Amino acid sequence: MEGVGPGTTLDGRYTTQRRIEQRHGCERWTADDTTLGRSVVVLCLPDSDHRASAVLDAGRRAAGLDTPTLHRVLDAGRERGVAWVIESDVADSRSLAQLVHDGGLPADEVRRIVGEVATALESARQRGLHHLDLRPEDVLRTVDGEVRLRGVATSAAIVELDDVESEDASRRDAIGVVSLTYAGLTGLWPGPGATSLGSAPRVLGGVAAPSEIAAGVPRDLDALCRLTLGDDQGPTSPGDFARQIAPWPSRQVAGRSTIATTAAVDPRVPTALSPAALAPAALAPAALTPAALTPQASTEVLPTTAPEPDPSTGADPDSEPLAGPDAQDAPTEDDDEPTRVLQRPTSTSAPTEAIPVTGAASAGATPPPADSTAELPRVRPSSTVPEPTATGAEAGPVGSDPSGDGDAAPRAATTAAAAAAAAGAAMAGAGSAVAEAMSRAGSRVGSLGRQVGERAAEKAAERRGFHERITAPNAPGLTDDGDHVRPGTGSDAFLEPPAPLVPAEPLTKDESKVALAIVAAFLVVALIGGIYGVMQIGSKTNVDFGGVPNRAASASAGAATKSPTPAKTGATPNSSGEKLQILAADGFDPQGDGRENGTRAPRVFDGDPSTAWQSEGYSSAALGGLKQGVGVVVDLGPNVAAREISLTLGNRADVEVYIGADKSLTGAVKVGTKASADGTVTFPVKAGTTGQYVIVWFTKLSQDGNGRYRAILGEVEVKS
Repeated sequence: MEGVGPGTTLDGRYTTQRRIEQRHGCERWTADDTTLGRSVVVLCLPDSDHRASAVLDAGRRAAGLDTPTLHRVLDAGRERGVAWVIESDVADSRSLAQLVHDGGLPADEVRRIVGEVATALESARQRGLHHLDLRPEDVLRTVDGEVRLRGVATSAAIVELDDVESEDASRRDAIGVVSLTYAGLTGLWPGPGATSLGSAPRVLGGVAAPSEIAAGVPRDLDALCRLTLGDDQGPTSPGDFARQIAPWPSRQVAGRSTIATTAAVDPRVPTALSPAALAPAALAPAALTPAALTPQASTEVLPTTAPEPDPSTGADPDSEPLAGPDAQDAPTEDDDEPTRVLQRPTSTSAPTEAIPVTGAASAGATPPPADSTAELPRVRPSSTVPEPTATGAEAGPVGSDPSGDGDAAPRAATTAAAAAAAAGAAMAGAGSAVAEAMSRAGSRVGSLGRQVGERAAEKAAERRGFHERITAPNAPGLTDDGDHVRPGTGSDAFLEPPAPLVPAEPLTKDESKVALAIVAAFLVVALIGGIYGVMQIGSKTNVDFGGVPNRAASASAGAATKSPTPAKTGATPNSSGEKLQILAADGFDPQGDGRENGTRAPRVFDGDPSTAWQSEGYSSAALGGLKQGVGVVVDLGPNVAAREISLTLGNRADVEVYIGADKSLTGAVKVGTKASADGTVTFPVKAGTTGQYVIVWFTKLSQDGNGRYRAILGEVEVKS
């Protein structure tokens, strides 16, 4: 930018150092405040830019925000063709975009960051300020884990959206916070603006959901992103978004990032686990040739039991591993670690044994002697199976011609038949093993069924015996004929007759009279107590229930009414007036931009004189000759009759007070004027004056501690 570079000094105290951002025709520079010895950030743009005045005004309004998450605005001004706003600097902070580029963030940390940003934006929204241009570069995290957001109000002025309606601005900021959430979870930017992040993939109706791109995305955050960025629904304001994702951690969260990475680019994956190192080894032809095919001295008889495994390796000494897809294993995976390719083990789980087959050898090998045999590995069956054998006279090595006639086809057929017989024997052994396992399972099921049947028979026998005992001819409670007897009678009775629940005889006439008299006495006592309690209600209070006043009180009231002079206590007639409720307040600047620090205007009716509205700073008491006056307009509601207006001023000023039906001096009734007023000032209102708005109009200002001329109004009080 022309006029700004390394070493440029603004306002005689801010020396620029390094440019850190350039966007929308504006630049941000790091700078040193030589007066206070601190680091600051300078947001600057050409003074000739049509947005310069709006950006400076936005910076002044943002200076009143005291939210810790928001970057503070320290100063604003113009000099040598440059308009600048000074912001606070956070040393060693990193933006959300940098955090994503450096490996990403855990989902809980993303929730915490966007939650803090949404809370800060909601605080600014309640003051009438918005951001409207959220980017990952605007969100910073300090080394202590604190979250900072810059650009509130100034970014809205830069993109020329500061006049957007409040509801539309709130929705735009809510979409911006959701976009920040999407960027933190996926490392991609779903919005239309340019950032240092890549663009999110587009699908029908919007962008892809975070859960389709990243791993471990919480369901609520995923749903908010889909509804807001795809279905045009979701939160209507940053506060609404914060309520939907709450609660979030109060401190920085460390953990695994949600951004998907591969072993080739992820620095967290060791080099030994790279795809090249983990690729399956090529299958050599020698690996496909069983070692058991080497020549043996003679044919051996198969043992009836499997040989003992080697204690050092845990494998059968006669077994041979099979390379390729036949060797399988199920390695376990750690759910907390990324999926990696693992090398298949080189051991087999099933013991093998050799079937002697003569003349079987690999192609290209040296032919063995005619009387040698070769072993073909197979799965050992559970029982001994007769194995077919071939002698050297029946078959020879492949390619040999013992008869000398050169015909090798019959011998090749013989060799194939022997191999087929060996395979059939192996399958027969496997079938025998399966049959034996099923037989054992059937035996166990049958045993369990027999046990259940025996138990059921025992229970049935017990029930039959109990029924026989209670229905036998000599059973207790039965007569000799088998009839049931009444309890309490008979020689074998053991139960006493039940006690009577009601009197055996009705009450006599005298007893009935006594009972009625007792009931009547209770009713009379209760009635007397109730009447006494009702009479005592309100007897110890001074509440007037609208009764007729006594004569003495009426006489004293009439005498007080006829008295033509006020009492000697010095009370004024207005001291008994009722304080009217103020509905709203706003800055009043009809000859300027119409705002005049309107976001601070509600302070004039908060009941605290220490919190005050103040005008913008001017170069002279006459408002720099720019306008005739500025002030505050207070809304009382329609057609209010006021009797007295009191003002609490923060410094000396010339002030006028008006009452009217509109927010305008035209047609308003002038209540009064006071020159060089200070402190509490009271304006009596002429009887019959009504209106909705009270306008406090300052025409002459006094200088504040910073050398600027301002109007300061602490409180406005209206009485009827």
